[in-house]
Amino acid sequence: CALAGAYVEASNTHDLNVIKMLMPPDAAYASANVGRFDGLPAILEMMAGFFDIFPDVTWQVDQYQMTTPLSVSFEFLMTATNSQTGEVIAREGLERIAFKADGTIIRIEVTPRV
Repeated sequence: CALAGAYVEASNTHDLNVIKMLMPPDAAYASANVGRFDGLPAILEMMAGFFDIFPDVTWQVDQYQMTTPLSVSFEFLMTATNSQTGEVIAREGLERIAFKADGTIIRIEVTPRV
């Protein structure tokens, strides 16, 4: 759970250098809102663009749950302002993070909360 917390903290501070250290080159990211990205370079490029569009984006997480010895899930509330339109958004979702045995993040899946 601590590694998932570190990832969320790095996301909240938009620290791509920390995120880069948390994922291996073959990581995968899938989200109902932004699509699927395979490989660390594609993930970092997507995140950089996302942070540019939503410069104040943050994720609030109240509780992390170990779902297996190598995976964590959590509900979140994302809040952000679109820098291009000025629209303020608030979105709830569920995130699942799978880890490799070395502790790096191999897969992230984000789905809307229903």
